[in-house]
Amino acid sequence: MLLFFFSFFNPMSTTLQIMATTIATGIPTALATWMLKEVSTNARARRKAQAEARVAAVAKEQRLDERTEALFEQYEGRLSELERQVKALEAELRVEREDRRMAELTAQAAHIRADDAESRLAVVRREMIDLTNERDNLRRQRSEQAEKIGALTLRVAELEAEVERLEALIAGGFVKSA
Repeated sequence: MLLFFFSFFNPMSTTLQIMATTIATGIPTALATWMLKEVSTNARARRKAQAEARVAAVAKEQRLDERTEALFEQYEGRLSELERQVKALEAELRVEREDRRMAELTAQAAHIRADDAESRLAVVRREMIDLTNERDNLRRQRSEQAEKIGALTLRVAELEAEVERLEALIAGGFVKSA
């Protein structure tokens, strides 16, 4: 009888152990059938709970992976945007330096001695023309970069909205399955 109760409460018991115990102890068949049903129900419930726990763990890991991926992409986008802004500011600084240099050259042109004024003036004018062209190119580049920064900022906002939408979907899906 002791063997029967030990087999019944042992989670590792098998149908054969219960049947052998039933035959050895003379327990009625209805009681043995009920015990087998209880053991198999407990085993199924345990397997189901383990499977649900594994599914929940995988889902949680997937959500973490997706969130990490989204954050990585978001920070990559922000880093790229900041790099573009730095380049734009560097270009603006170059334009300001060229403007100052042009002002210096203009001041030098005003103080040129009369005897070599024509030759020095031609050199200064050529340099002013070159600087003007370079300044115009830099301003054009700066405006193009500003347009690109605006487009990238819009795209980052769209991606952030998409991340929030996906997080809401994931959160909604997790609540339903739990």
